[in-house]
Amino acid sequence: MQRGSTDCARPIGCTRKSVRWLANFIALLVIAVLPGCSLLSIKSPERPLSDRDMNARLLTRELTTNFLAASTRNTDTILAVETDPVVIERTLRWELGVIESSRQAEMQLAPLMSLLDTWTLALQLQGFLSEGRPGGKLFGKHQAGVRAITDEYADGAHSLARSLLSSKEFTEYQNFVTSYVQTHPLMDLRFARPSVLTEWTRQKGAQTNLLDAVGTISQALARFAVRAADDGRRGFPGARARSRSGVACKSAGAVRPAGCLRTRHRGHGAHRARGAVC
Repeated sequence: MQRGSTDCARPIGCTRKSVRWLANFIALLVIAVLPGCSLLSIKSPERPLSDRDMNARLLTRELTTNFLAASTRNTDTILAVETDPVVIERTLRWELGVIESSRQAEMQLAPLMSLLDTWTLALQLQGFLSEGRPGGKLFGKHQAGVRAITDEYADGAHSLARSLLSSKEFTEYQNFVTSYVQTHPLMDLRFARPSVLTEWTRQKGAQTNLLDAVGTISQALARFAVRAADDGRRGFPGARARSRSGVACKSAGAVRPAGCLRTRHRGHGAHRARGAVC
């Protein structure tokens, strides 16, 4: 009995032929389209960031990076000496929370919104750790150290806003921050926060034009490239904190003690145990 066509007798060869055919077709398509490529355009913000907005972006990023570095060093210090699994759990949950929330705030597209979000977060953290508030006694003998780092973060955000904003803008931003923090205090280590951007645009309405403050595509891509390179050099901080949670659990003397942090990967986020205190 005679075989049919041998073109597809071997699937691998057939696949290679298909790939070559597809590549040739794409090349011809590109050649055909190039003469008319002027008809193709990508809608994007054409207005580069102002010097002030660039400074706001860079300085907010630096403030966040310094805060996280100080927080991580403090966490290392606590884990090196602490034996209470409850304090260990709270410390690790705090580190995960500040990493995720501060990076989200700092990564707002519009630089002044990054500053605004960072400022509100810093004051929320500061209020959360205050005496008589939900986080006022979470870290036992380490409370003062955690509070000092958070105070520095809040003071830095305040100083940065004052240096970048006009007197009128500063008053407007400060009033918003004060109102937001009073209305939405942090209640536990889940760091639940309504969107600052949504709250701001709801209050300002048509007065806000955030697209003008986003910058060009090249500026946006450069920003994310710098962030990716920075996280690559230092290791993704959230992943590092989750990894350390496992080590801390083992050091507490059990496979999964009741006080230990339980996480599972979900992209760059973490699912945190809801049953533990704060």
